[in-house]
Amino acid sequence: MNKSSLYPRLIEMRIAEALADTPVVLVAGPRQAGKTTLVRQQNRQSIHPSNIPPLD
Repeated sequence: MNKSSLYPRLIEMRIAEALADTPVVLVAGPRQAGKTTLVRQQNRQSIHPSNIPPLD
């Protein structure tokens, strides 16, 4: 899925800011809202990519 087909996420910058000084950031929200997609995108863009454990 390419990024141009996704809705813009206004929270992306806030997550990046939080990850700059915090090792763990919780992304919570309703089912099928795009949380996993958002986290995977952020992880791909990260300087230090990591494993994302499922918390279901």
